[in-house]
Amino acid sequence: MWRVDRFGSHLIGQSMRGAAPPVDVHPIGHSRALQVWSEIVFVAICHQANWDRLYSRVLAIVARDPEWLSPAHLAELQSGVFREAFGAAFDDERLRVSERMGILRDLGRNALDWPNGVTWLNGPVTLSGDSGLYRWLERFRCYSEDPLQKKSSVLIHQLLRYSLINVTDHESIGPAIDYHLMRLYVRTGRVLPMQSDLITRLQEWRTARVEFLNGLRESVKEAMYYTALGAGLRIDQLNTLEWQIARSFCVRERARCNEGALIDKPASETVIMLSQLAGGGCPLSINCRGARDELLRSIKDPKSAKSYY
Repeated sequence: MWRVDRFGSHLIGQSMRGAAPPVDVHPIGHSRALQVWSEIVFVAICHQANWDRLYSRVLAIVARDPEWLSPAHLAELQSGVFREAFGAAFDDERLRVSERMGILRDLGRNALDWPNGVTWLNGPVTLSGDSGLYRWLERFRCYSEDPLQKKSSVLIHQLLRYSLINVTDHESIGPAIDYHLMRLYVRTGRVLPMQSDLITRLQEWRTARVEFLNGLRESVKEAMYYTALGAGLRIDQLNTLEWQIARSFCVRERARCNEGALIDKPASETVIMLSQLAGGGCPLSINCRGARDELLRSIKDPKSAKSYY
């Protein structure tokens, strides 16, 4: 149902040529094992959520009591305790206590020996294969249910962002395709519909079938590899930049082609620099097909009932 514009993807990638995000210092000043585990917990429940609010809440919980996120505590978590800890991080209609509490219980019960026996914590990390990190994450329901491994990829991107792992097979770093990136790639014209009714379906912001979503996500994934080639960036680096661009410039309500980043959806210094080079608006606007096509600018991202999406 979708066609990837490979040349257009490569050209848009050149708008971000060499703009690798810097490695950040992890905000949790404890052991590396706790830093990694905190990221595993955070990504597990970070869907239909404000990234910054939820991350700040996780950091506050660890600062108050590092043992709160321990597998033993999560395995026996009760709804009242969850609501007290995380209620302020979600809008009321998105809290979904039973769903997120179930995810955290599953994490705890399947990692009671953490960090003992976790061999990938002690040296270079291989992502692919039977002994790779992707396979290890499959023990947790929230990381195994998505056929395109979105949450697993988001987690790996986070661990690379803070230099918490040293990956041996960079070619195995997968994109983390969420609704922000689907919206961005269709609006920019890197992924184009093969049927006219597909644009209509994306204009209405309605819930889509899993097959429709995964077909679109697969096309975005392919286009992202061509974009990364043009940018000269690793997939996780490109993913980080474009996710920020999509949520702070090319937002669901409208494409903000000639405006700066949203204050409540802050962009990194790297993205701000790219914006300035593009005249102060969206960093991709110069080569973006949607900047000159009102129909493409009108599309929104599809909704899904699946938590991993």
